[in-house]
Amino acid sequence: MKFCEEPKNKAVTTTRYVMDANSLITYVVYDEEGEWHFFSDEDSTESDVCLISVSDILTLDDSLSTLDLKSGQGAERSDADSAWQTVRIRSIHNPLSFDEDDN
Repeated sequence: MKFCEEPKNKAVTTTRYVMDANSLITYVVYDEEGEWHFFSDEDSTESDVCLISVSDILTLDDSLSTLDLKSGQGAERSDADSAWQTVRIRSIHNPLSFDEDDN
């Protein structure tokens, strides 16, 4: 699914670090339910989660409009100048944690 084709008012999840501290989004998950999740490099907990719209997250980072992921895929980048690279989702239950096989 191309992220730029999602309805602009669709809710997506991110963290307070992205919203409040303007942290760079470095990891994205398009889960098997068709929901988008956007993370920065900071360790996050459930209490850090924020819901915002597609339109709002694109305002924070217009590079997200280039994402084209299949259900169950992720994308990551090392810095703002790096291209998004498609990756295997780190963990289905917690996309912020690495599976033991990934170490």
